[in-house]
Amino acid sequence: MVKGCGTNLAKILLIIFNVLFFLCGAALLGTGIWILVDKNISEKLDFLAALEGGGGNLLQYSAYLLLAVGGVIILISFFGCCGAATESTCMLGIYIFFLAIILIAQLVGGILAAVYKDDIMKKADQLYKDRIKQYYNTDGSVKTTVEYAEEFDKAAGIVQYEFKCCGFNGYKELKDVMTDTNAVPPKTCCLPNDATKDYDEKTYDAADLAICAGEFNQATTPVFDQLYGKGCKESVIDWMESNSTILIGVGIGLCAVELLGFLFAICLCCAIRKQD
Repeated sequence: MVKGCGTNLAKILLIIFNVLFFLCGAALLGTGIWILVDKNISEKLDFLAALEGGGGNLLQYSAYLLLAVGGVIILISFFGCCGAATESTCMLGIYIFFLAIILIAQLVGGILAAVYKDDIMKKADQLYKDRIKQYYNTDGSVKTTVEYAEEFDKAAGIVQYEFKCCGFNGYKELKDVMTDTNAVPPKTCCLPNDATKDYDEKTYDAADLAICAGEFNQATTPVFDQLYGKGCKESVIDWMESNSTILIGVGIGLCAVELLGFLFAICLCCAIRKQD
């Protein structure tokens, strides 16, 4: 049994930390199982699935990734808890090793995300252009005979409705595909009667939709009385920037907690070895 107020405090904090770490892993594991079991949730990710053109593969891979990460976190927290409780330097050593890998992986992931941010956006941009050519007719109607076309239209519509936007970079991206002079844009590119209502409860006025279609088909830049002129890419980036403080704070907080757990484990491990 290790002695010393500081060492005992490190031991207690390490156990508490790993209980919380275990709960995080269990939450990820449960989410992965939920995605695989609940068929209704697939509708919420149809946009990404249709964008990739791979149906439910992306959804399944995401679920399996959550299961793997959740399982690893639970295993690591087990070594941390048991190592602290039993004062086993072997288990604490394994815990320190895997926690270091997680910290390095998070650091590398953050750097890669920052470095390849523009490449990821370019990839999404090109995928969107390819899919609207594949899924829509020149008059604006959906190619219902093409696989994933209806799922893409619905999921893209939800994004457009929620963010009050049209197309990835703007309505002209859709117009390049919907080339008919009287093409009808997706309804979600137009201003609804009540924008505060949920997607499934939205309603549109026929006269307003006609104005929206007219603005969509104008050769010159329209006034945008009824048509959303802003692209969803810009809207999503604006949303991310407005919430970036929270996202960065959560990321830094998570890394800080993991780093504390890492340091507590090293301190406890060193104290046990000195006593032995």
